[in-house]
Amino acid sequence: MLKKSTKMWGFLLLILVLVVLIAGKSKENIVTDCGLAEATTWEELTKLNILIKDASDVIIGEERETETYQMLVEHEDDFLDLLSEVPMIAIVSPLNQLEYNSDTIGQKVLIENVLQGDQKKNGTIGMVYQYGAFGIENGKPICKQGNTFMNPKEKYLLFLKPSTLNEIWEKEVYYIDPIWFPFLSLNKEIPLLEKKEYYNFNEINGIGVPSNSKQIVEQMNKIRRKILEYYSL
Repeated sequence: MLKKSTKMWGFLLLILVLVVLIAGKSKENIVTDCGLAEATTWEELTKLNILIKDASDVIIGEERETETYQMLVEHEDDFLDLLSEVPMIAIVSPLNQLEYNSDTIGQKVLIENVLQGDQKKNGTIGMVYQYGAFGIENGKPICKQGNTFMNPKEKYLLFLKPSTLNEIWEKEVYYIDPIWFPFLSLNKEIPLLEKKEYYNFNEINGIGVPSNSKQIVEQMNKIRRKILEYYSL
């Protein structure tokens, strides 16, 4: 009886593995067909016509304007306190390489200067992953979230959480650990987006928190300046 049960579990496990492999292969084919898998660099990604599925989910505008602005004003000084909770804060130079892994997309970065965290990571290369940035609808890629990538021509202050598997992996893997901003450009302020009904991904790419609200953008830039001044940047 035990042997029969063991064989049954083994058979069910084999079926489960096959289902996962088939589903993964199917998903891979769909991603390849829509062009995302071939966009392994920043430039290639910008060439794709990726529409934003629902602007209200990605861009902070009228629907969340009042509550978001009030939150940013009321907690203006709290952002500096939250910095101490981030495992790693570093100045990075993004590299022109993207990597797709299931529901995550990674961007390779050069960690130039660790301001908080493991100083031994200065000068190392890492992959910074984000979850669920894109989806597929009718065979075409769509942008589902406001998470964007970093322009290789700029430098950024990045808020990171190292993977717990870095000790056994050959490559350094990090996830964005935002204190509201996933990253801050050192080169320029957060831009004000034009108010309109439809947006393309390229219009928000490289902006940590995209918004078409003037008062929100002004307040975010005020907090940005405080954070950069805190680190003498």
